[in-house]
Amino acid sequence: INPTTDSMDIEREISPDPLWIGLVGAAQAGKSTVADRLGEFYVTTSPYLAKPIKEISRRYYGMSEMDCHSQEGKSKEHSYMTFEDGSAMTNRQVLERVGDKLQELDPLVLLRAAESRLEKEEKLRLTDNSPGLDPEVVLFPDLRTEPQAEFIREHGGMVVYVARDHAEEKAEAIEDGHHTKTFYNRTEHD
Repeated sequence: INPTTDSMDIEREISPDPLWIGLVGAAQAGKSTVADRLGEFYVTTSPYLAKPIKEISRRYYGMSEMDCHSQEGKSKEHSYMTFEDGSAMTNRQVLERVGDKLQELDPLVLLRAAESRLEKEEKLRLTDNSPGLDPEVVLFPDLRTEPQAEFIREHGGMVVYVARDHAEEKAEAIEDGHHTKTFYNRTEHD
């Protein structure tokens, strides 16, 4: 999918059950734009996988909302976290390490947490008789690991590659080579 064009070529009909779609691509490739665009055509929900990572980082590592969500905040040095050699970590590096440690214990923990949030939302909607619509598509615009991609495929979903001109070049030029930043190069997409 190219978010800069008007065409959305998804070769699959939306089923009665929610279709899970994981979006992969370089930073700034337009994954969130594609998710927003799909929301114009289908009833969607996007339980971001990084939500638990950011909650832990705010609660236990003193990071602000801006530190966790903005490019500027993520680029700042963390107030006290350092590497073994004493050099300062950026907020982004703290977020990456928290995510790595969580997934070291359970590679699917972030998907399980997202699935749990979806189930709670559904129960609330049914309990409150709220007029909310059942989602046709569950989007994960922040898919970052092969176990996540495989889990989505095993449950009848798909992994979609999102590309934008020069986004990959910019992402590869960044010195911080965390494995999640180049995941889109190592996974097959549907």
